Amino acid sequence: MKSIKKLLIFMIAFVVCTNSVSATSLTIKSSASSITKGSTVTITSLISADSGIYTTSGTVKCTGAGVNSSVDLGFEDLNTANRSKSFSLTIKPTTSGTVTCSSSNVRIRELAQASEYSLSDKSITITVREPAVIPPKEYSSNNYLKSLNIEGYEISFDKETLEYSIEVENGVEKVNISASPEDSKASVSGTGEREVTEGNNKLEVKVTAENGNERTYVINVKVKELDPINVKIDNEEYTVIRKEDVLEVPKNYEKTTVTIDGEEVLAYYNKNTKYTLVGLKDKDGNANYYIYKDGKYTLYKEYTFNGITLYLTGKKVDLPNFKKTSFSYNDDKIEAYLLSEDKLSGSSEKYYLFYAVNIETGKENLYQYDPSEGTVQKYSSSMMNLLEVYKEEANRNFILFIAISVVLVLLVVIKIITAIIKRKKDNNRINKKGKLNVKEIDL
Repeated sequence: MKSIKKLLIFMIAFVVCTNSVSATSLTIKSSASSITKGSTVTITSLISADSGIYTTSGTVKCTGAGVNSSVDLGFEDLNTANRSKSFSLTIKPTTSGTVTCSSSNVRIRELAQASEYSLSDKSITITVREPAVIPPKEYSSNNYLKSLNIEGYEISFDKETLEYSIEVENGVEKVNISASPEDSKASVSGTGEREVTEGNNKLEVKVTAENGNERTYVINVKVKELDPINVKIDNEEYTVIRKEDVLEVPKNYEKTTVTIDGEEVLAYYNKNTKYTLVGLKDKDGNANYYIYKDGKYTLYKEYTFNGITLYLTGKKVDLPNFKKTSFSYNDDKIEAYLLSEDKLSGSSEKYYLFYAVNIETGKENLYQYDPSEGTVQKYSSSMMNLLEVYKEEANRNFILFIAISVVLVLLVVIKIITAIIKRKKDNNRINKKGKLNVKEIDL
């Protein structure tokens, strides 16, 4: 009976040992089988056993494609709590090619075995490829038109010709423009129904290429006028606008008429400013209001500063130490007067002065503009005079300071010279006394 029991125990132990050996293994895997040069990949080595692991040893080394790295598979656990142990190695190939990761001298001692034994070597490869070269996208620079048409009118279109002219009958208020780009990737603006008024109308059709380059085609639409009234300003010819809605009516102005060349034409009058405005259009179709008085025309343009609407008269500012200059406002250059640079020295504040008429009150005043805040206010002469007084007082104080400093320096110099002279006299007196004493001894 005892012999049978021993035999059964031996057979069970044999089976356990046999299964343990077959279950114990080493595997090597990578997080990716193919990567791009410069990318990273992780290599994981796993030692597995059927029973608890006492110790492991060995190395897994990766070489190729600029890689030369290894990981130590050494491990020890006297409690045999683990039946598997993993080891990681992260590599970063620097060239294209193949990385080979191989194990060597891997050994294990486990609970089910009487002694340490070797595991079979394993190996894997990772393919390393060059990064895909994506050529930079080339954007088309083609900003030509393929076609340009004005409905009901003929033009001889050529993509290289940028300006066209047509004449339409009086009473035509709109023209319909159609155009298509030569390149489908380009965009076109300025097409569709466009409003026109009597005289010349400069209509622009812009073609924007895929890369942003623009090309502008100009269509000059001249609407015939019934007996047009032409005037000259500074040798430039203008046409009087006789239709409404061509220009927006300024605030506080009422519709009226004036007689020009014996004909009544549309005008607008402000009872506060006493200005009469008429619309004029230049040869390029640009329309503006002009003050009409005694057959003369003066360009009229309003500017609104912090809620105050002003018309700048351009009148000279006759104040001492102010010089004519200009400043920018709403993309316009406005003439004004500024304190001369020598008077501004030491001060960062600049105030521009100009005469203007308040459109709501009709009164003309001298205004000062603060560019740092973009605001205007009535010019205060008392404040400016006070500033001048302060500056003159500062100049006087500075001169007084210089004078006192010079006097003090002179006093110090005189005192030094006096001390030097006195010292020389004392030295001469001592020297003379010494000579007398020597003569007395000789006697």
